[in-house]
Amino acid sequence: MHENPRTEGLKTDFPERQFLVRALLEVGERESVRIGQELHDHLCQVLLGAAFGAKAMAQSLPAGSPAAVDLDDLVRLITSAVELTRDIARGLAPLELDGPAFVASLERLVSVPRAGIAVRLECARVVPLTNARTALQLYRIAQEAIGNAVQHSAGSEIVVRVTSDERDLELEVADNGCGFESHASDGLGIALMKYRAEVIGARLRFDSSDQGGARVRCSLATPM
Repeated sequence: MHENPRTEGLKTDFPERQFLVRALLEVGERESVRIGQELHDHLCQVLLGAAFGAKAMAQSLPAGSPAAVDLDDLVRLITSAVELTRDIARGLAPLELDGPAFVASLERLVSVPRAGIAVRLECARVVPLTNARTALQLYRIAQEAIGNAVQHSAGSEIVVRVTSDERDLELEVADNGCGFESHASDGLGIALMKYRAEVIGARLRFDSSDQGGARVRCSLATPM
């Protein structure tokens, strides 16, 4: 494996900078939560109302008529849109996180269908996370790393791993694609992962194997 020098972790010896980064991330998180709640509480309800209306119209027509069939198809399409919207809302506003909730949130994250690439989770059922803010930043790093791999890796599989011992906890997102040279390592996604790792005192590493594929590894000391 070889380290990518352009993606080494940021220095953490500037308290003012850390304070500003943390403040900006918290503002972004509040906005994400607000948008997620709006999607869940309002858009989903509007879509469900449209689905119920279309279903009622279909039931008022002769069974098997072309119009009734079209309305049934419309109900299925709207129902799919509701599920997609709920998935987006959960990603924007995950539940308050601790160890068990962190694992459950990762399970929901990897279960979202992604065309052409399979995502799976390898994780112990108990993760020693007690700090919700730390858990949220780790979740966001996983979310960003998966999105980065889906967009750039051209691989067929992504594996999210969480391992821990008495000293350290590590989150790893690995793909079997074409390596970090294609991952736009100076992009916004990489920068955001660095910032998130910085504010929780974690070490973030990016590497590629000679056989292909890329890994994002975020490690921090336990307990949290």
